[in-house]
Amino acid sequence: MPPGAPHPAPPKRKSIFKRWWFWVGVVVLLVIVGSCAGGGGEQQASDAGQDAAGEQDVEQRAPAEEEGGGEDAAEDAAAAEAPEEKSAGIGEPVASGDFEVTVSDVESGVSSVGDDMFGAEAQGQFVVVSMEVTNVGDSPVMFFSSDVELTDAEGRTYAADEGSAMYLEDSNSFLEEINPGNTVDGIVLFDVPEGVEPDTLVFRGGLFDEPIEIAIG
Repeated sequence: MPPGAPHPAPPKRKSIFKRWWFWVGVVVLLVIVGSCAGGGGEQQASDAGQDAAGEQDVEQRAPAEEEGGGEDAAEDAAAAEAPEEKSAGIGEPVASGDFEVTVSDVESGVSSVGDDMFGAEAQGQFVVVSMEVTNVGDSPVMFFSSDVELTDAEGRTYAADEGSAMYLEDSNSFLEEINPGNTVDGIVLFDVPEGVEPDTLVFRGGLFDEPIEIAIG
């Protein structure tokens, strides 16, 4: 450059805002930010929807469970309060095992059995149960009065008084074998407290047979 000549002006640099790569970067950054913001919002909305659905399901299920529980409790209470059905009553035959039993008469308030020489006094009162027993099996069987129990209205159970029953004329019929198809008449005696009203006679034909109940109250 000749002496005294002016220096050329340096080339002007373009502003960063005029460079194409700057705006490309800005656009890319905006796209990334927008994607993150949109995804987070969708996730929050999804979570909120699931929470709301869960709460609604719990609210709908709770009344149903309470209603069902109330019905079950009511059914249980009704079953507990319902009286047990008797298998038969006086004069109605009912079978258990090899025996068919028909109670023909029940007499309570008896103070003694037998006579002055041979008899027994009740501790409370005697309940005299007259019955017919038929052998419905295929072989001879013997009926024992110990297979019969008496219950009162309060559910208390009384065993037969075999010792005092021996003074009754018809009680010894149960000491004999009963052949298939035959029927015998007999008496079972119970010694219960005074004032007790007999309610049910429970009879079991055999050790593994289902007991039957006869209403005598």
